[in-house]
Amino acid sequence: MKKCIFKEDDLIAVVGGSIGKEDKKTDTAVIAVVLAVGLDDLIVEAHNATYRVPKEICQKIDFSPDILKNCKVKSPELGDLVLSYDKKHYSSDPPKVTSGVLYKINYKMGMADTCIIMCGTDFIESRCATVILLQPKQQIS
Repeated sequence: MKKCIFKEDDLIAVVGGSIGKEDKKTDTAVIAVVLAVGLDDLIVEAHNATYRVPKEICQKIDFSPDILKNCKVKSPELGDLVLSYDKKHYSSDPPKVTSGVLYKINYKMGMADTCIIMCGTDFIESRCATVILLQPKQQIS
């Protein structure tokens, strides 16, 4: 990873993880704002608290604010190839991953709420919030 040059008010990701007898992994990150820059460390604010962190575990998040107004989630249309990734956060069950052709969209209060995905000969209901576009219908042969 390239060495970042940090300055006050930068938005950064601070990486965390675990080291155990069996494995080592970096599988968490906290978003923070840089308050002060030292030689090797930063003072950052995250979750309304202040922390001292080493620069080596930080990555600058550099986006123009204009991206917020120009970036939109792509809504799949009927006939598109889609993937649904439905994970219940209160459950230890593995996520239900389904891919297939978007067959039907059900609307509630003016918004796409649930949908039916045709998966072979099966029809699977999914929440629209968990569905992403894999391939538009025009490109499916």
